[in-house]
Amino acid sequence: IEIMHSAKSQLQNLLKDLNQIHDYDTKYVAKMIPFLCHVSNFVDTSPLPQDAELQSVESNARADVMRTIFVLKQICGQAPRISIEFLFGATLSTRYLSDINSLNPYLGKKSVDTLLQLVTIAMICSNRIGHTNRCISQAQQLLTMVESALKLGENAGSEALKDKVKATKRNIVQASTTLANGILSKRHFMSEGSDCFSYDPRFLLFEFIWNILLRKKQVEIVNNFQKEIKNGGSKIKQMIMGAGKTTVVAPLLALCLADGNSLVLSLVPKALLEMNRTQMRETFASIITKRIYTLAFDRSNFVTKPMLQSIENARRNRGVIVATPTTLKSFQLVYIETLQRVQEMKKCGETKKN
Repeated sequence: IEIMHSAKSQLQNLLKDLNQIHDYDTKYVAKMIPFLCHVSNFVDTSPLPQDAELQSVESNARADVMRTIFVLKQICGQAPRISIEFLFGATLSTRYLSDINSLNPYLGKKSVDTLLQLVTIAMICSNRIGHTNRCISQAQQLLTMVESALKLGENAGSEALKDKVKATKRNIVQASTTLANGILSKRHFMSEGSDCFSYDPRFLLFEFIWNILLRKKQVEIVNNFQKEIKNGGSKIKQMIMGAGKTTVVAPLLALCLADGNSLVLSLVPKALLEMNRTQMRETFASIITKRIYTLAFDRSNFVTKPMLQSIENARRNRGVIVATPTTLKSFQLVYIETLQRVQEMKKCGETKKN
């Protein structure tokens, strides 16, 4: 009983701390999002000083007018404004500076670098809000179990109640383990250096979009696949049901491997085709936008020019093709049959010449 009372007190203190973290992050994100939108679209219209980079007063005045015209165009909707979704997506771009300057040419590189650092912090805090909510829910459930166990312990006398107390204890152990794992969770794709953290922004953005924390095994599998493909090899991984094959690993691999040079083909059984396609479209519908193609082909079909153009567009535009193993095998068989027909035609031609 004393242990349960102590556990109840610790859980109440834990809930208090978790709620404080949640409230802090919520207030921070609520202030940061409008601030980021304002800063990314800000243009300084104050007159340039005489000793600025522009040498003459006339050129300074001309630059002032151009900045003012740009701001007026923003106000009346003739110039595009940078959205927060665009900033989230810009964290993945290797041309982030030119991408942002194409919408606001008056932001310098230092300002853009600082802006994207703040965007990254906003994503981390936003994702932590979701994880804190999960921990709060688990702590509340555990607290309810502890309170129930205290009531049972005070009235435990019959054999039936003793069995119920044992079952409650088992549930408490399981719930406390789940809560402890949640609190001790960390981002496995981040590595700490001497004075900074290094990470792959694609993992962070994926976590932010789906409001999850990637498991260590999921990060390892995706990294292993990337490493093997980079070295020109191949790899097979087996994962149990619920480990995140369709919802995490496949979309993450599509995000990492679709680079404009490689064709990403997601092969799934026919029964899972619709679910896989839907998951891909939901993942790449906003912030990270990719077109999802569905390839259907059998041995009675012919490879047409529009079909080849669609496949080439998918490769060049970093899209994802979803198909079944039967479709791929049909392609291979039709290719072999076509080669055989070509060889037979060549032999017939040589025979006629002779």
